[in-house]
Amino acid sequence: APQVVELAPTDLARAESREIRRDLPLTGQLRPSHQAFLRAKVAGEVLEMRVKEGETVKSGQVVARIDPVEYQARLDERLATLAANKATWENNERTRKNNEELLRKNFISQQAYDNALANTSVAEAQVKAAEANVALAKKSLDDTLVRTPWAGLVAERSAQVGDKASVDTRLI
Repeated sequence: APQVVELAPTDLARAESREIRRDLPLTGQLRPSHQAFLRAKVAGEVLEMRVKEGETVKSGQVVARIDPVEYQARLDERLATLAANKATWENNERTRKNNEELLRKNFISQQAYDNALANTSVAEAQVKAAEANVALAKKSLDDTLVRTPWAGLVAERSAQVGDKASVDTRLI
């Protein structure tokens, strides 16, 4: 049999939503769980600061830009050197192939062929070195764009447009 329970009006409460607040009197410093100081990876004039203190940022977002003119010029120069080295290698390779045929027919000496082979090897190594220099120049040019490592909040902006940044200058 069901039991009857009697409630007094003081036993009842109406459900309502409201803010529950609890203050804790503490002292100390607040520290973020993750913090990054964005520093210049290349030297140059700061052309843009795209964020202000208190703004949120996405991972990989460009937040500052350093003058790329010098780095673009270096890349262009290294691309030209690479093109010249490739042309030299291609010429040396043609000569080596021709000399290989002439060696088979005994029209040139082994020494002459070995010289052509050495010239081709040197030119090939110069192409590889030039390719590495191009890769470094591309990285430096890319480093003129300062990107965030992760999403977060800008706590402090340490540089202004027009500042001269050196490598490792704190920007944000």
